Amino acid sequence: MNPELRQQAEEDRLQQEVQLLRDEIRIKDARMEYPPTARLAILELRAARGWSLAQTARIFQVSPLTIASWMGRLDEEGGCPSER
Repeated sequence: MNPELRQQAEEDRLQQEVQLLRDEIRIKDARMEYPPTARLAILELRAARGWSLAQTARIFQVSPLTIASWMGRLDEEGGCPSER
């Protein structure tokens, strides 16, 4: 790979990383009560990052069972996890 293509690929990777970090911070800032839209965003970020239940729970300061519950609701409802 030529140096210019390598540099462009690295810039693209870093831009994606920055966007993922911004998403993480935005979600954490809205943490008080995770509304359904935030729950879905957390699950999307988990998928994009390839995080485990435990990693996701630790990062967003909830239990792994909470993350699993959101995932189950998403699977059942096919949409945004509903509030309890």
